[in-house]
Amino acid sequence: MRMSLGGSRGALCAGLLVALGTMGLGCAASRALNQPSRKDYGVLEPGTNIDLVRSEFGEPLKSGRDNCDIFVFQQGSSGWKYLRAIGYSVLDVGTLGLSEIVANPLEASVGSDNVRLRVCYDAQQNVLYSERLEIGGSPRLITGEQPKPKGTTIR
Repeated sequence: MRMSLGGSRGALCAGLLVALGTMGLGCAASRALNQPSRKDYGVLEPGTNIDLVRSEFGEPLKSGRDNCDIFVFQQGSSGWKYLRAIGYSVLDVGTLGLSEIVANPLEASVGSDNVRLRVCYDAQQNVLYSERLEIGGSPRLITGEQPKPKGTTIR
């Protein structure tokens, strides 16, 4: 009696396809879980110490003699990242990884906008004012009040 390998080959091919499909499994879910959390802009209120600002936004990109720091960071995403990760995982299993074609670029675009801030401090190293910097635009005041240039009078 001779055994046919046709059934075994089919099962082997199916197994290989499933293995290849699941090798990339979880990329979108992993991206969702690794998104930075949203920053607390409450630390930009005038009077907040420089150490609290830096602990929230990280080390500044530039810190100058003008007593101002410039921060550049990713805004991050809301608290839905765990729910998104579960959803992506269910989709991955249900579609044998094919959902990654759409889900991975979609998740890559979530919360990836860079935010640029200038935070200026008084002599005691407390926040005086903060501005949002836009490429090609004028700085936009977020908190506080910019000091008047020296030598100007108000009439």
